[in-house]
Amino acid sequence: MTLLDSRTAPPVAPESPKPPSRGAATFRDLGLGVRFAAAGGREGWIRTLLTAVGVGLGVALLLLASSVPYMLDERNAREQARSETRISDSPDAQAATSDSSVVRINATSEYRDRTVAGYLMRADGSAPVLPPGVDRFP
Repeated sequence: MTLLDSRTAPPVAPESPKPPSRGAATFRDLGLGVRFAAAGGREGWIRTLLTAVGVGLGVALLLLASSVPYMLDERNAREQARSETRISDSPDAQAATSDSSVVRINATSEYRDRTVAGYLMRADGSAPVLPPGVDRFP
């Protein structure tokens, strides 16, 4: 008797069934969840509804939290674009004029106990740098 002897060899086990595909398993699990929710009566549906609301609120909170850094960066960029660059702290200092230079003076005023901030601007050259939100000088 040897291992290659077919008369005494153990019977070959049948092949095990293949696992379901990924899509079939997903739909099977979803169906199971729906059956649990429906079979649970009113409590099952309320539990499912509260779970859906909780997931929705969590997703909304995550989306809001992920957009906060972008909003802060954009606000900072707008603030930097509106800020002025001083050439000197001395009132007698004169900047050299160029084709793209702009003269700007503060024109802040009061209206009904509210401060209205603004600037009067004049182009020094033929191709001035435009402030944010302005497409041309009048």
